[in-house]
Amino acid sequence: MIIEIQSEIKKRNITRLCHFVHTNKLLHILSSEEGIKAVDFIDEDILVQNDTDRYDGKTDYVNCSIQYPNYWYYKRVKDNNHIFPDWAIIFIDPIVATLETTQFCPVNAAKRYGAYIKKGYEGFLGIFAHNVDGFSRNENMFSNIPTNDQAEVLVYSNIPRKFITGVAFKDESIAKQKIAEWKTLEIPNIDVYVAPELFERVMSEKIHRGMVPSEKRYEEI
Repeated sequence: MIIEIQSEIKKRNITRLCHFVHTNKLLHILSSEEGIKAVDFIDEDILVQNDTDRYDGKTDYVNCSIQYPNYWYYKRVKDNNHIFPDWAIIFIDPIVATLETTQFCPVNAAKRYGAYIKKGYEGFLGIFAHNVDGFSRNENMFSNIPTNDQAEVLVYSNIPRKFITGVAFKDESIAKQKIAEWKTLEIPNIDVYVAPELFERVMSEKIHRGMVPSEKRYEEI
């Protein structure tokens, strides 16, 4: 564990990492202690790769964003599966960023085929530099927001289920459906959120203006 990164996470009030998935993948993820697996470690019979290009070359890593999801990634891939069109955002304990094998990128990891990816404390700090590839921090941005919306944390192999802290959906109907499925299959309880703004460009606009996008804990009636 890299103590300096752990201290920086606390200092910046980073409460989660985020990872986009199709909702049909949630059952596999939540029913296994292995949780979210990198492409190289997923059984071929259930592998449906969202990003088939993977110019970062890191198919043995799980790509995450800090505090809020990467809307620009979602915009690019959201229509790539017409059979399972619904998406979810998995919230992850940021402690996985402190693992020795975790890597960091201040921009989209695919840029220049992964040339900006770094390890360690300096790599983590680079995500919050004042200037990142033409993007500059402004005085309104919270300290837990990366300078570039597409900054990434790359976690090796898998993110165990024990580090999954919640799941967010775009609307209540999807949340209700998935909770019903999980109860039938006795999936462990997990916090569920309804957060439509996390799936829209308005999220990016808000966090750059120092505003918190709306999200609420889903409570069954």
